[in-house]
Amino acid sequence: MSQKELQRVKVIENAAGGRLSVREASRLLHLSERQVQRLKRRYQPDSIDWVHHGNLGRVMPWAVSPPQKQLILTLARGNYVGFNDSHLTEKLCAEEGLALSRESVRRLLRAAKLASPQKRRPRQYRSRRPPRPRFGMMALTDASRHDWLEGRGPELTLIGFQDDATHKILAAHFQLEAENTVGYLFSLRTMILTHGIPLSLYRDRHAIFQRNDAHWTVAEELVGKQSPTQLGRALEELGIQQIPAYSPQAKGRIERAWRTFQDRLISELRLAGAATLAEANAGLEKFCADYNQALRPSRRRCGLRLPPLAPPLRSGPLPQLALPARRQRRSHRHLGRACHRPAPVARPSRLRRRNCRTLPPVRRHPANLSRRHLTAGSALATRRTRPTPPCAHLFGAEKKKPHAPHLQPLRPPRFGGRYLNDKGGDRISLQLVRHFLVATTGARIVLVFWASLSF
Repeated sequence: MSQKELQRVKVIENAAGGRLSVREASRLLHLSERQVQRLKRRYQPDSIDWVHHGNLGRVMPWAVSPPQKQLILTLARGNYVGFNDSHLTEKLCAEEGLALSRESVRRLLRAAKLASPQKRRPRQYRSRRPPRPRFGMMALTDASRHDWLEGRGPELTLIGFQDDATHKILAAHFQLEAENTVGYLFSLRTMILTHGIPLSLYRDRHAIFQRNDAHWTVAEELVGKQSPTQLGRALEELGIQQIPAYSPQAKGRIERAWRTFQDRLISELRLAGAATLAEANAGLEKFCADYNQALRPSRRRCGLRLPPLAPPLRSGPLPQLALPARRQRRSHRHLGRACHRPAPVARPSRLRRRNCRTLPPVRRHPANLSRRHLTAGSALATRRTRPTPPCAHLFGAEKKKPHAPHLQPLRPPRFGGRYLNDKGGDRISLQLVRHFLVATTGARIVLVFWASLSF
């Protein structure tokens, strides 16, 4: 018997004996006078059962049965070990057919001394940036190096893109190497082929996106800016505006998404028994689909209050000149085109400059790279460039300069040819005289004149 029920027994006993009036008993028990009259009619001097509520000991039809409680605790300690309360509730409803509320599951787990793996931290105040009003106006990108397989396999790096308005994952994949240019180009290509080209990209200041060194070449000093990286060049040719983040909290939306992935995705991979890179990518693809489906659409984020506009994502044929990586090469005439060497830093000599010419830059496409090309320290395979697609001029593709030998300046002979002195004392090359006579007169006159010259 509780203290409240004990007090009610004493007051109603005095009211039934005439020692308290109904009004005084209602004031002591904080009840109405009519309720005190009902309790006086139920009063029994030789028993205290009348004070208990009528539903005491009755099983409610919506209550969880003892077999269901035991099944939930068994699953929480077995197959779904490490799942948080919300994730476990979703799994019980989807996989086991147990429609329970999150609070019921939490109450059962706490009664059985099973704590949640998530730590509740006080929320810090930050000036939050409002999301973009339309899907595709801004994409966020980041990478996360983590032990996603929990010792069952190697450490993996997660690289992905997220939409700022709807918080949906646009593209994501695992790779064995740390975050690199090839990984970002692969995810960028997947996002463009699936959704289109976003208007802007919110990213960090990693050296993959921008130049962080203090080295400036003479050409860069003349232009006034450093040459972009391979990924930065691809983003510029695609027309994507780059917005650098100066703190992890600035791009907190994708950081919180990776925190959710490190909690729920790890549990899903453990449940599926993934131990290889292929199995992890398969589980990631299924998880991203469920994650995007579970996101609740927001009127403010999706821009439903705005007038109907065309989608900002630019779809169409993917330019083949933007995503492949490039490097400068040179081909020596006496060695053939099979010998490709990087452009030297030092200025070549006159003889070497005449014997070699600059070829179009080599492009390495991320979709055609093999495993040995992705390992650290291995040189990426080079291949011939593809023909320029019809849409390349829209993305600033490089154009080959026409070969114009008549515009090249005249040079003196390479091997120290002989010269003629005119009246002014200037030296005139005999080879230039011969070329001039061949162009203006006939070959016979030239030969006669050439033979008559006395050296």
